[in-house]
Amino acid sequence: ITQQCQDAKEGLCSQSLARTDKNLVYSPKAGLLAYFKGKDIRQIRTKDVKAYQQWMKQQRDTPYAFNTYSTRIACLRKILKLAMDDEVIETVPATPRPERKDSPRGFFRFYPLVNKEHDEYDVVLKTAKAMAAEGVKVRWVPVTDELYDLILFLSHTFLRPTYSEVYALKHRDVTLADDPKRLILRIRKGKTGFRQVNTLEAAVSVYQRCQQRYPNWTPDDYVFYHHYANRQTAQNRVSRLFKELLIRAGLTVGE
Repeated sequence: ITQQCQDAKEGLCSQSLARTDKNLVYSPKAGLLAYFKGKDIRQIRTKDVKAYQQWMKQQRDTPYAFNTYSTRIACLRKILKLAMDDEVIETVPATPRPERKDSPRGFFRFYPLVNKEHDEYDVVLKTAKAMAAEGVKVRWVPVTDELYDLILFLSHTFLRPTYSEVYALKHRDVTLADDPKRLILRIRKGKTGFRQVNTLEAAVSVYQRCQQRYPNWTPDDYVFYHHYANRQTAQNRVSRLFKELLIRAGLTVGE
């Protein structure tokens, strides 16, 4: 951990990775040190890794997510590899990953996949419009037509609703294109790094409304909720608006 923190200072790895691994080791509830403290690293075998996973399950009533187990085992492998590099151990024992249970993301059914009376996506859009018309506020943040446009934009661009993707999008990252009519978006620091996105045609009219909403926009302004300089704050506040929308629409429980 000390070496990784030093590497982070020298730019050899990210600060967030160093902080995350430090937490994985020292977390008092299910950290590596909480279980393996006092154990000779030369004696760690595959059965000990499996026993650690079982021990983790006993630390709380609700099970940990697959990623929680996976990241801790990956951190343990790093430590074992360092021990091997220092010739403390000869080989790294097999570190089996826990069984993964599928947990598909929620989605909204829409016509023509379902009948029009069961079109949940249409309900979401109508609820967003109604809340804006009523002037609904959530923690003093008003619901406006910008929320409606954001939902449409996400649907027709396939961007992630995160501070590094849709909330990081600036006007200079958007290019109008024809044949076919679409937007070309530059996602600079998305989940998978830099990428270029070609949108569906419907995203064009949504973007044009965004331009009209803030007529004095500059290329360096954010497309959505540009008045929040901190994009994590923008994401958090819009997330609360959307949760209230789902409650009003009766769509908080998925299958």
